[in-house]
Amino acid sequence: MTRSGALQQCSILCSEQEKHAPSKTGAFGDKHCARASESLYCSNGGGKVRSKETCQPSTTGDLAQSSMNITATLHRTKDYVRDQVRRHIDRQVRKRLNMARGKSEMANRRALASTVKSEECLPVPRLKDLGYSPVQCDPEITGQFVSHCQFRLKETTEFKQRGYKPFFSQLFVPEDYRLDSPVMKFVLNERLLKTISTYLGCAPFLQSAELLYSRPSSGALKSSQMWHRDRHDEIVMKVFVYCHEVSAENGPFTFLPKKAGDAVPEWRFHYINDDNMRKHVPDYEVQTLLGPAGSTLLIDSFGCFHQGSRCKEPRLAAILDYDTGFGFGKRRRKWLISAEENEKLSLWQQHALGIAAQ
Repeated sequence: MTRSGALQQCSILCSEQEKHAPSKTGAFGDKHCARASESLYCSNGGGKVRSKETCQPSTTGDLAQSSMNITATLHRTKDYVRDQVRRHIDRQVRKRLNMARGKSEMANRRALASTVKSEECLPVPRLKDLGYSPVQCDPEITGQFVSHCQFRLKETTEFKQRGYKPFFSQLFVPEDYRLDSPVMKFVLNERLLKTISTYLGCAPFLQSAELLYSRPSSGALKSSQMWHRDRHDEIVMKVFVYCHEVSAENGPFTFLPKKAGDAVPEWRFHYINDDNMRKHVPDYEVQTLLGPAGSTLLIDSFGCFHQGSRCKEPRLAAILDYDTGFGFGKRRRKWLISAEENEKLSLWQQHALGIAAQ
């Protein structure tokens, strides 16, 4: 099968049978929970809720458990308040400060994006409407990129945990970020940058390019294995590229259309479990990216809730993170390019690396 044919197999799966009524077992998890309580209740041995006056610990064990429950609730309350305050400061203070400091650069980014013509972009049907779209980039560049990612996996001997997420490792090494590498040729592809600019409204900045090797993990779901949005800017465009075939066993990237996610109230925690998400969004709205090596998806990861890496079998995927360059914090990466290399780059590529003259 040709690569073009294989890429056409990349599908956004949504069971038609679930569109009429959510099932008791669905895409949110193995078991349907009609109502997951977020409150702390005190009950007697028979399971009945007792009144506040009569609900007293009867043993030392009950007292210890009650103390643990109160401590856990206080920690959750602290985390919740901190999360809500951070979101408010991000939007009302940090974003405005960053925009004020980079007013000239942002004006240049917007001016460059305004020159883009539709024929210069990749076909991304309904990207602005849904917040996501499968896309087929240049077959030759994509093939070289995927082959390099597979080579990097074979060469890796030590799989270090990425940050606080024990279920995957980042495999790219410094030499992968050289301008002549297949990685940089893919992430700086001008047609891809122009396509992203039509969604962002400005020439994009490349925050990061990572090759993530996800592996099976035990215990409760953690961090990005749960539903969340990427909140480092008010608009974020991520590019997911599968580097081998991904099925349901490989913990595929799973997400919601932008409009479906609008039903989730803002007061929810950053990470949302399946039961709580199901209170706001029915199972049939859940979309899953499955497909062969080279399958590629563009998604607004701020606008669309998503989760992944719930693996029974390992998964290898490259994830590219583009935004306006003027988000809620400092730019995640400072790309170091020599003056000689800089001359070889187009204006689009210079903006992507944050090195364009202002």
